[in-house]
Amino acid sequence: MEEAPLRKRLGWGPVPQVVVDIFRIEDGKLAEHWDVIHEEIFTEKTISGEAMFSETVAA
Repeated sequence: MEEAPLRKRLGWGPVPQVVVDIFRIEDGKLAEHWDVIHEEIFTEKTISGEAMFSETVAA
C-alpha cells in the first residue's frame, strides 16, 4: 500500500513550497519513505496557465 499526502508549506522561504510524502507500508509497518519538496510555480509562470493548486486546496 502506498500513500502520498500533498501539502503546501508557507513561511520557510520567499516562495511557498509544495511537499509530497510517499510512504510504502508492508505488513502494517513503514517499509519505505520518499519526499519531494518543490517551490510552488504560480499560474503566470506556467506554460499551461494552470496553477499547481486550485483555490479550494487548503494551504
